[in-house]
Amino acid sequence: MRRYTKMRPVKKFNKVTLSRGIKEVFMKKLLYGSGVLLLFYLAQFFYLPTIASATTPTISTVSGTIQTGKTLTIIGTTMMDENKTNWDTTVVNLQSGSAYGFEGSDFASDGYEVNSDGASMGVSVGYSSSVKLSGNQSAQFHIEGQHTDTISHNPHASADIFYGIKQNLTTVYVRGYTRYDGTGWPSEWFKHWWTLATDGSYLVMQPDASGPSLPSVFDYGDSNGGNVINIPSGTLERGRWYCLELKMQVNNGLVELTPWIDGVQGTTYRTGSPAIEMDWYEFGIINLNGTDSNFVVDNYVDNFALSKSSRIYCSSIIEIGNNANYSTATKVYQQPLYLSDGSIQIKANLTGLGAGPYYLWVTNNKQERSAAYQLTPGKIPMSPSTLKVH
Repeated sequence: MRRYTKMRPVKKFNKVTLSRGIKEVFMKKLLYGSGVLLLFYLAQFFYLPTIASATTPTISTVSGTIQTGKTLTIIGTTMMDENKTNWDTTVVNLQSGSAYGFEGSDFASDGYEVNSDGASMGVSVGYSSSVKLSGNQSAQFHIEGQHTDTISHNPHASADIFYGIKQNLTTVYVRGYTRYDGTGWPSEWFKHWWTLATDGSYLVMQPDASGPSLPSVFDYGDSNGGNVINIPSGTLERGRWYCLELKMQVNNGLVELTPWIDGVQGTTYRTGSPAIEMDWYEFGIINLNGTDSNFVVDNYVDNFALSKSSRIYCSSIIEIGNNANYSTATKVYQQPLYLSDGSIQIKANLTGLGAGPYYLWVTNNKQERSAAYQLTPGKIPMSPSTLKVH
């Protein structure tokens, strides 16, 4: 487990409110001697992808009650279609296997390093099968009890991709879904994502430590200061999944940080650091401070990805609007309850959309958007009996 020194992020920031590939259908082969060019048509035998391309998601049915707060189930195709082409594979293979969705037997089997202070500090880490956004599991980080302003009460419940080398990177993108359950909230700090810059400063994104009240912003910055991004839906809700993204990129000699929450971009913050060291990239509850004896938090993370070249985007964005023209409709982001390519569940929000009819769109990870699917207020057919409800 990594050794920590106590480093307190600046709490108060200035508020400032992103089908397959082309298939080769023939190959050319030049025969020796005669120079005759023969065409070998091999499409019926081989798939030869050259570049990734997107497949438009389709919606076949939507079931549930069309009403704010009700669960809707969407059945379709390629509604996530994660584009993993540029995801990191250096230590943890995020492109294939079980690591990005935490689907292995434990963190170690998926290639992650674990940082935990153990039961004596009210800490536990592991995989959860009862709470997940996709697949069958998510990562779970648990801390409880009173933790005050000393290093011995500054607990760690996190995991990381441990590279073990100073990489001196100029571009890193991170994406993950996060959810907080429990009671109480820290009043000092509550780190969620972090890594180091080459000057020893740390680069962080975290929910604001506004305890005992729940926050309405996430902080992002470095050891010297930072900024905040508003949570688009308002005050943080327990039990709700949020899609977090962070871009770290060197521009004119210094690292700049750009965040997104649920696809809504925040303001770029310019740090004083020259490059991204990223000996590791850590997530979960890196540490926290300022809680009482009644405090309990479970932080769940799912669909985690990291790229050293391109933005990752949310796994899927679901929106409901008040007319069928996407560009002119008033649209409301829909809270995801479960995501997969073939089925999605959302908690409907029709706020500000009038009396209907309504129209639903799914935009997958490759940024392909479905056609508008009309929803009529009131009840529509229930989910098929074969559908697994999460």
